[in-house]
Amino acid sequence: MIARLFGVLNACILSIAFSTHAYAALATAEVFLDWSSFTFTTTGDLVATQVAPIGDDGAAFAQGGIFEEGTTIGFGGLDLSSTGPSTDADLLTTADFINASSGTLAGFGAATFERFFSFEATSGSGNLSLAVDAIVQAEVQGTATFADAEALFGYTVGSSGAIASLAGLEMSGDSGDQSQSLQTTLSFSVFMQEGDVIEMFAEGGVEVSAVPIPAAGWLFGSSLLGLIGIARRTKVA
Repeated sequence: MIARLFGVLNACILSIAFSTHAYAALATAEVFLDWSSFTFTTTGDLVATQVAPIGDDGAAFAQGGIFEEGTTIGFGGLDLSSTGPSTDADLLTTADFINASSGTLAGFGAATFERFFSFEATSGSGNLSLAVDAIVQAEVQGTATFADAEALFGYTVGSSGAIASLAGLEMSGDSGDQSQSLQTTLSFSVFMQEGDVIEMFAEGGVEVSAVPIPAAGWLFGSSLLGLIGIARRTKVA
C-alpha cells in the first residue's frame, strides 16, 4: 500500500516537474519613489530655490546563474536547459517616479539609482524641509534566497558625509518564507541662511539572489522514499 502510494506521488511530481520546471526558490525586491509627491517647504524668512536640474544615474544588472540557456544540466534524468536565465532587473526613472526592481528563481539581480540636485538659500534664514513618498517591498521563498530593498533621501555634508532618511527591507529565506511591504514618507530638514547651498540626493536600489532546488531534486527524494517502501514490503513478504 505504501509503495503504491509513493508510486502515485512520484508520477504526479514527475508530470509537474516536466510541465512547470518548478523551483523551490524565489526572491523579489522593489523600490518605488513617487516623485509627483516631492515637496519642499521653508520656515522663517528663508527663500530657497532649486539651482541645479534633476540628474539621474543608475544601472540594472541581471545574471541567470546556474541555469543558462544553451547548457544541458541534468539531474535524475531531467533536462533543465530549457528553463534558461530566470533573473530580471529593471530601473525606470521619469519626472514622476523612480522604480527599481528585480526578481529571480536562480542566480542574482540588482538595480541601483541616484537622483540629485541642489538648493540655494537666496535670502533670509530658516529650515528647508523636503519629502517624498516611497514604497519598499521584498519577498523570499525557500532556503538560500536573499532580498534587499533600500532607499535613502537626504543631503551631503562635506566631501564624504551625508544625513538621510532611510527605508529598507532585508530578508533571507533561511529564516523562513517572508513577504513584506513598507509604505512611508522619506523626509529631512536642514537649517540654511543666505548663500548656503545643499546637494540633495535620493539613492538606493535592490538586490536579490537565489540558489534553487531543481524539480528533479524532489523527484529524486520521492523516488528514494518509494524504493524504501518497496524494500520494506518485500522484506515483510
